[in-house]
Amino acid sequence: MTPKEMEAMWAEHIRHEFVTKDVEATLATMVDDAFVNHVPVSSGGKGKAALRAFYRDVFIGSWPDDLQMTTTNRVFGDDQIIEEDHLRFTHKNRMDWFLPGVPPTNRVVEVDFVVVVQFRDGKLAAERIYWDQATVLRQTGLVREERTDLPAPVPFALRKIGHVVLNVADFERSVRFYTGVLGLQVSDRYPDSMVPGGMIFLRCNTDHHGVALVGGAQQAERSSLNHFAFEVGALDEVFRARAWLREHGVPIVFEGRRRAGCQVAVEFTDPDGNNLEIYWNIDQIGTDGQARPASQWRQARTLEDAIANPVEGQRVPPLTTA
Repeated sequence: MTPKEMEAMWAEHIRHEFVTKDVEATLATMVDDAFVNHVPVSSGGKGKAALRAFYRDVFIGSWPDDLQMTTTNRVFGDDQIIEEDHLRFTHKNRMDWFLPGVPPTNRVVEVDFVVVVQFRDGKLAAERIYWDQATVLRQTGLVREERTDLPAPVPFALRKIGHVVLNVADFERSVRFYTGVLGLQVSDRYPDSMVPGGMIFLRCNTDHHGVALVGGAQQAERSSLNHFAFEVGALDEVFRARAWLREHGVPIVFEGRRRAGCQVAVEFTDPDGNNLEIYWNIDQIGTDGQARPASQWRQARTLEDAIANPVEGQRVPPLTTA
């Protein structure tokens, strides 16, 4: 078909859809196996029987009487037209082909359509219609213009719960249970002179510790949790976490590097007073089962000190966050 022939057939099709609103006259401009697809919601049909029901029951009668439609661009190809249309109307009728299941909102809609029309044997063979459904949902009030109820994005990503430290009443009994019954291996141990009651670091994988026990607690009906920790994937994230916690008024009880494990961390409390930790780069235990010697622990009481004075073998990446 020539561009002039396609344009005339397309105009005849549109006239019967929107002016005469004649279903049979609309179908007469189409081949028997024609299909229509309103892509954002997959409405339409294939074949004249399906399209007859679609035009009669869903599409033609749904258009509001204040519809304004302006063609802003039209391009011709081999047996096809690609057209851009600007539409303005009040959503005062049910339009299930456009907003499925949505009753009239009485909101004004302004939206641009892109229509791809293909021809065969002198008639329409296919229509594919595209538009920005998000714009329509916003204009009809189905999506809020601005979400004020969403929390601010968190500037770091927790990767796992890294370890749990338990206060225990009978230190040696607990050590026997976690090693003898559960099979955890010992990485390091603090004497009473370093931590009253003693402390032991236990592992179940290559992390320096997954569980640690601190002695000297009073026997209670319920267990007492010392702290638990979350690992992050980058040193930058520890600094971002510290800034984020300060911004939200969260009490920080320690930052830097303690001793065994040598992770760089920030420790803080939750609203109930439970101690939590966010850390990066805990020591890994190799196949020889040997932990870093205590002479290399190098305690640091600030994050800045921890990275300025890294432990042996710890590579500190350049920071992008201060």
